[in-house]
Amino acid sequence: MHCDTEKPLVSKEIIDEMWREAFNARKSCWLKVMSNSMFPLIKTNDYVFLEYINPSLINSGDIVTYLYKPGFLISHRIIGSVISNNHTYFLEKPDNGIFSSTISPELILGKITKIKKNNKIYNLNDGTINIINKALSFHSKIVFLLSQELLPKSSTNKNRNLTSFMILYMLNFISTLPGRVFSIIGRFFK
Repeated sequence: MHCDTEKPLVSKEIIDEMWREAFNARKSCWLKVMSNSMFPLIKTNDYVFLEYINPSLINSGDIVTYLYKPGFLISHRIIGSVISNNHTYFLEKPDNGIFSSTISPELILGKITKIKKNNKIYNLNDGTINIINKALSFHSKIVFLLSQELLPKSSTNKNRNLTSFMILYMLNFISTLPGRVFSIIGRFFK
C-alpha cells in the first residue's frame, strides 16, 4: 500500500469542523500560542484557556479566539464593534500591532480566560494579571484611535507616503512599548 505524503488525507475544512464539534461538546480547551501578536501578556509557547462565550456577551477588552481561515485560529483583543448593513461586526486588534480588522461574531469560538506560563496558571479576572490586562486593553485602544486619526486616508503623493511611513513607525514604537517595559521589569524579578 502506498501513502502519498504530498496530499493531505483530510482537508483543513474537515479538520476545522471536527475541532469545532469537539470544542462545542466540551465548551473549553487549552490552546498553545504560536505567535507574539498579544505580547507582552501572551507570548509564543504560552497556553491559553479558551471558553465558549455567546458573542452577544463579548465586551471591548476581551481576548477572543476566532477562525481566520481553514486551519488557522487567531487570538486577539476586541476593541469595539461596528454596524454595517444591519449586521454587527467586532473590531479586533493584536496588542503588539497597529492594524485592526473586523470579524463576524459567527467566526468567534470563545474567550480567553486563563494563561499558562511556565506551568503557572493566571486567571485574567484575578489580581495583578487583571490590572495588566486592562492596562494593555486601554493601550491597544489608544493605538487604534491614534492610527485612525493620524494615518492619511489616501496616499496619492510622495509627501503623504513619507508622512504615512513616519506615522507608522511612531505607532509601531508605541504599540510595542508595553512589551519593552515588561521585558525590562521582568529582568528584576528573575
